[in-house]
Amino acid sequence: MIPRQGQMALLRAALARSLVDAFMIRQLPPRHANIRKRQVKAPKIYVRDSGLLRQLLGIGSEKGLLSHPKLGASWEGFVMGAETLTMRHTGLGKAAS
Repeated sequence: MIPRQGQMALLRAALARSLVDAFMIRQLPPRHANIRKRQVKAPKIYVRDSGLLRQLLGIGSEKGLLSHPKLGASWEGFVMGAETLTMRHTGLGKAAS
């Protein structure tokens, strides 16, 4: 049985919530809503473990990483993780997850 579109959206939301709860990904809500254009902004998702992201994408070498279109996403996830740790250790991010 193939899930319907509404069921897929619920499944995606449940999976995302589970990955957030397991500290595998981090979701940042959109900064603003554009009401006039009726455009719904999606949250930005960062994979906390850049090694896991690379494994899931099938990137096995430095050359493969440097030529992959998700190089920026891998770097962003790494920087977000480092920034979160820095904020926790300096006491600036007491509410940060």
